[in-house]
Amino acid sequence: MRPHLIISSVFDLQYAGHLPIESEAFDQEMHNITGRYRHTNNQLLLLKNGDEIFPLLLELITKAKNSIYIDQYAFHGDDVGIKISNALKERADEGVEICITYDYLGSRGTNRSFWEDLEQHNIKVRPFNPIPWWTVIRANNRDHRKIILIDREIGLIGDFGIGNHYAGDGKSNGSWRVSALLIKGPAIKDLEEVFLESWEEAGHALLNKDLPFPLINIILDIPFSLFSRPQAAAETEPLHSLSLKASGEVRIISSNPNWGSTEIFDALLLAFKAARKSIYITQSYFIPNGRVQDALIDASRRGVEVKIILPQKPDVLLVKSAAELSYEELLEGGIRIFERKGTMLHTKTIVIDGIWSSIGSCNIDDRSFLLNYECNAVVYGRFFGNAMEEMFEEDLVDCEEIALERWRKRSWWKRLRNKLLIPFTKQL
Repeated sequence: MRPHLIISSVFDLQYAGHLPIESEAFDQEMHNITGRYRHTNNQLLLLKNGDEIFPLLLELITKAKNSIYIDQYAFHGDDVGIKISNALKERADEGVEICITYDYLGSRGTNRSFWEDLEQHNIKVRPFNPIPWWTVIRANNRDHRKIILIDREIGLIGDFGIGNHYAGDGKSNGSWRVSALLIKGPAIKDLEEVFLESWEEAGHALLNKDLPFPLINIILDIPFSLFSRPQAAAETEPLHSLSLKASGEVRIISSNPNWGSTEIFDALLLAFKAARKSIYITQSYFIPNGRVQDALIDASRRGVEVKIILPQKPDVLLVKSAAELSYEELLEGGIRIFERKGTMLHTKTIVIDGIWSSIGSCNIDDRSFLLNYECNAVVYGRFFGNAMEEMFEEDLVDCEEIALERWRKRSWWKRLRNKLLIPFTKQL
């Protein structure tokens, strides 16, 4: 993986425009950016909303034989969190190895007694970046990933957390619109690698990571990770038989702030520039920097249909105001923007030309690109791409389109409010 900063990236957008998504050259450049291969022969299942995600997750937990690894930004101690934790405790009591890393700020509402109860059942729990005096320099770096691994064989990745907000149909009061991808196949090895990265950087105390400088963490990982990481399992016959309709090629992409790495950012730019027919984006937090904005407008001007769905009522109102800073320029560039009415839209998906799809934790903003630990799964294939486009069209039904002429007539107060947020957009 290449260490570099967004402002000094050598990534050549003009060259990328000559690389169709189906081409070997595009695949090679994506490998150069991400450092990971595109794995074939994966079984896939696209899940929409908590009423599809959590019943399946509970079933997978109850059937786990060897291990359950969880890397979650938000793990709450509410009704859903308790239901999941009870299932985990039952499996731990039967000898299943369970490791959980949760983000200290993302899960800040969860009482310490919740985690202590899990530890009483021999479940290993690590908070990511707690904020004692020695970690204050890194307090802005959050583990935003959302990964669950069962028996090193099945993985869930998406934009869902564990809590009441993420349950339900995505339309009822209090139920957020979320998505997830279930993967069974070779791509799980890369997903486990991402989990282990989070696991080895999480924890308490001076000798258990979370030191002020990332380099110190990496140096300590050399001797200590031999003892702190979950035990590797021997190669065995598959433990779970899933009948999944979709199969596809999957590349796991991740980024972290340790080296200023921008793998997800560069991967998205490459895909936007390679688009020939369509770019459909569904995003909860959308604050595009100049390079993302230019790539999307360039795509629209060369005839690509670009549609973006954003929340009309996000959970953080400042984020919506920051997103609106880009509306006028995007609309003038021919991009269509839609705002989803009703409950909070938390989905983070992209589908390009009906063949390149992305789902995961990464928002389209500089916080995700530069400050957070993120992970997405990229799926290649028209069968899965069609499913993603169908999900996008379903979401459009609940949306209101933002018209350019109407947007130009917005109030002076909204204009001023948005302008005042410019200095803070990289932190939202």
